[in-house]
Amino acid sequence: MLNKVFRNLFLSLFLFLNISSAQLYQLGDTVQNFGAPICENGDGSWSYDEYGGNKIIFLSIFASWWGGCQAEAPQLEAIQQQFLDDNVILLTAGKSWMQPYSCLQWATNFGLSIPILDDESDSLASIFGGSIPHNVVIDGNGQIVYTAPGHNISAIVDVIEESLGTIVYDTDNDGVLDNIDNCIDIPNPLQNDYDFDNIGDECDNCDNLSVFINGNIYGEIDNQNNYSIDIFDLLSLLDIIISNDTNSCGYQIGDITSDGQVNILDVVALVQLITT
Repeated sequence: MLNKVFRNLFLSLFLFLNISSAQLYQLGDTVQNFGAPICENGDGSWSYDEYGGNKIIFLSIFASWWGGCQAEAPQLEAIQQQFLDDNVILLTAGKSWMQPYSCLQWATNFGLSIPILDDESDSLASIFGGSIPHNVVIDGNGQIVYTAPGHNISAIVDVIEESLGTIVYDTDNDGVLDNIDNCIDIPNPLQNDYDFDNIGDECDNCDNLSVFINGNIYGEIDNQNNYSIDIFDLLSLLDIIISNDTNSCGYQIGDITSDGQVNILDVVALVQLITT
């Protein structure tokens, strides 16, 4: 029994000295592509470039023989369930199989549904480093926001929650992320924008190409798509300014002076347009 304890301590120290000396990534670094074969709870291989972009990645590196890793395993599944719908990917990467667990036995014995990567070659341990176990959290920008040995579960959960704000979502599920989507709440996958006002056609109630143009703030046109600028446009502009109606179609073209503001100077400019 005592020999087994010394053996485990020696192996742990050996892993720590060898892996930490080869450690590449540090806190604050931005990761490049990495990955490993999936040995359980998935098929093929997992790679960051293919599956990890714009998501929170929690990677836990372990050895099957280490008691601390065995104690941590059920807690990892609990974290997986906690963040199941939050674009958080939890991965474990194991090594030293058959001491005593195989990859399948590790998943079965500890009730894991999360992907288990085969890191027998130390491809992940060598770049993230640290002793066994070693836990890493990568935010939505690909930056390492947590990297530490041991299993401080509460600290890891806190970092994951703080990192959720780095994810850019696709609210309307049209394949275009919200930060570049010209129509965030309504699908507009081709980003069609007829009047080039940066508001997608699917959610743009204002035709700034043929209706709300050149001072036609009231938005009135005849059957031949002709319009005139008159007192109704002036009253509409005054009403927009008084009520600060920034959502109206008229407001979008109310900046007659093109100074970036809609105010009394635009009223004066519109009067000049009407009278001329």
